[in-house]
Amino acid sequence: MGARKAAEAALDAFIETYGIKHEKAVECLTKDRDTVFAFYDFPAEHWQHLLTTNPIESRFATVRRRKAILGVKFRDGIEVVRSQAQAAAA
Repeated sequence: MGARKAAEAALDAFIETYGIKHEKAVECLTKDRDTVFAFYDFPAEHWQHLLTTNPIESRFATVRRRKAILGVKFRDGIEVVRSQAQAAAA
């Protein structure tokens, strides 16, 4: 299954699971469904370079970029802290 199909399936599962309890959130996501998935209209190799228009996320984009330049690693969006022994072995 491709990334877009997986994302669409995840949204469908969200709608099914939370549609009744969180009607407004589901409505927001489904009314702009094409916009939500526009990310997948770009080549996968460009995804890491796409910037958000979210003002909060945009503020931290330069911080994330600096950490990437310094070689800081993240797993699931969380910084991976290595011990000095692991860093020396790498």
